Amino acid sequence: MEKEIFTTYEASKICHVDLSTVIDWVEKGLLPAYRTPGGHRRIKKDDLVEFMKKYHLPLPSEWEVKKRKVLIIDDEPKIVSFCIRVLKKLTPPVEVETAEDGFTGGKKISAFQPDLVILDLRLPGIDGYELCRTIRADERLKDIKILAITAYDSPETRDKIIACGANAYLAKPFEIVELMKSVQGLLSK
Repeated sequence: MEKEIFTTYEASKICHVDLSTVIDWVEKGLLPAYRTPGGHRRIKKDDLVEFMKKYHLPLPSEWEVKKRKVLIIDDEPKIVSFCIRVLKKLTPPVEVETAEDGFTGGKKISAFQPDLVILDLRLPGIDGYELCRTIRADERLKDIKILAITAYDSPETRDKIIACGANAYLAKPFEIVELMKSVQGLLSK
């Protein structure tokens, strides 16, 4: 379990400053802290992170929140626009890229290295099935999650894309809640 409460000494080591500096920050009210019954100061991790961000102090690398990346590959501008609007509501925020066809999508996957691909099955050029198989065949891309979407919903379509390696499937038109739930579920794995 990751530590959530720090002594002033531990905070000084994290911030790369002298102990007296951290005590001074606390006494001036710049860094929130509380006192134990024995009179020792304790600093909550959230307060320390907020303080470090506010004053542009470098955070330990393990505390950095990695911004998740999502690539939407679909040739319908309305679907792409809808997905972008939904993704902008996610917390923490995600970085979004788009592609209108399978060939461009394949190139962007290599360059952008997304955590999640929202992949339409019927695309000009390389279709979603082939692109899904290509992603799964590349060892470097094995951690990418794939959410397949299609307007041509059927049990056969669903079974075929899951067999190609998709992690989840949504039939168009889908609701905001469905898309958010699927995306959040896949990004949290």
